[in-house]
Amino acid sequence: IETGKLIVRPIKTDMIKDIIDPLLEEMKPVFTEKGVVIERMLPEAAPLYGDAGLLRIVYRNLLDNAVKYGNRGGRIRLGLEAKNGDLQFEVWNEGRGLTPEQRSKLFQKFVKFDSPGETSRSTGLGLFITRDIITKHGGRIWAESEPEKWTRFRFTLPTKGPGGEGLE
Repeated sequence: IETGKLIVRPIKTDMIKDIIDPLLEEMKPVFTEKGVVIERMLPEAAPLYGDAGLLRIVYRNLLDNAVKYGNRGGRIRLGLEAKNGDLQFEVWNEGRGLTPEQRSKLFQKFVKFDSPGETSRSTGLGLFITRDIITKHGGRIWAESEPEKWTRFRFTLPTKGPGGEGLE
C-alpha cells in the first residue's frame, strides 16, 4: 500500500450478490457461535464498478470487527442507500462503541482496541487497509459511535466506472 502498488481493477460487479451474500454465508458459523443477529436492510442488488476481491476484503474486515467488538447475542445491521450518485454502505453493531479519541485514530496503522481479556491476533492494519481500498475506489469511509452502545462504519462507492460510464 505504501509503495503505491495496490492496484484497483474495477469491473462491473454487484456488491450484494458477489460480495455481501457470499460473505454472510461463509461467516454464518461465526455469527451463530457469538449469537449475533444479522439485520439486512439491503436491496436485492447493488451494481457498481469495483475490484470485487478488494471490496470483499473491506466488507469482511468490517463484519469481523462488528462481531469482534459487538455484544455477544447482539445485533449487526447492514444497510445501503443511494446518495448523490454514490452507494453508501453501513455496518452497525451493538457493543462497547468508541470514544471520540479512538475514532480519531481508527484508520491509522497498527491501531488496536482490544477488549479486556481478549487474546487477539490482530495486526492493527485492517482499517488502514480498508480506508486505502475505499479511497482508491473513489469513495470514503468514516465511523460514528455512541460509547458503550454502538458503532457504525459507513463507506461510499461511486456507481460510475473509471471513464464515467454508468451501469444502465
